[in-house]
Order: sequence, then structure tokens, then C-alpha cells
Amino acid sequence: MNLHFNLKILPTVFLLVLIACVSAQARLVKGVKGRGEAAVVGITPEAGQHLALQRARADAIEQAAGVKILGATLVRSNMLAGDFIKTFTRGFIVAERIKWLPLEQFQPDVNVPPVPMYRVEITADVEIPE
Repeated sequence: MNLHFNLKILPTVFLLVLIACVSAQARLVKGVKGRGEAAVVGITPEAGQHLALQRARADAIEQAAGVKILGATLVRSNMLAGDFIKTFTRGFIVAERIKWLPLEQFQPDVNVPPVPMYRVEITADVEIPE
């Protein structure tokens, strides 16, 4: 029974050591500011708050880690057939402080009702894996 228990624990310990090694190689950037906003159109106010917060977090990670861009162009018969662009960033927020900014309203025309817009600013500590 003791051998059976050790065989279950061994992969778990290995996984924890692997995570610790990967974390040791990461770079920590402190005090990164990110901003996000979301208009409440066709969604609930809670979903608007969540979306604004997601955008602020993504902005903070982009500020800390930068954005990588890959592009490819497809040409057929000497004509442009397609342009493919992919952008991505990589990082983890390990701590954040959230500051909700005053609610704004957006009204493109006087004939339509105003749209509430949530705005948020976060200050985050971002871990960037190497």
C-alpha cells in the first residue's frame, strides 16, 4: 500500500517542482496601469463591468509584456488574395488594485437615448514568463 501511495504522490510533487521552476524564470513588472471601458448596449450592467475589467487587465498585460505581431500575405496570380495578421501577448496578473472611474454617457444623436459607459483603471503587478 505504501508503494501505491508513493506512485500517486510522485507525479504531483514533480508537477509542483516544475511549476516552481517556471515561476522562477518569470520576470515581474510592478505598478503597470491599464484602462478599460465598455458601453452597456445589449448586455447587463454586470456584464459591462466585467467586460471593462477584462479590457483593463488585457491593457495592463500588453503594457508590461508588449505585443507580438505575426503577419503573412497570400498572393495568387500576382494578386493579393489575403492578408493575415495575428497579435498576441503573454503574461499573468498576480496582484491588482481596481479604481472605478465615474460613469460616462455616450449619446451619438439627440434622437436616441444615452448609453452608459463603465470605465475602470487598474494598477497591476504582471508576471511575464520567459
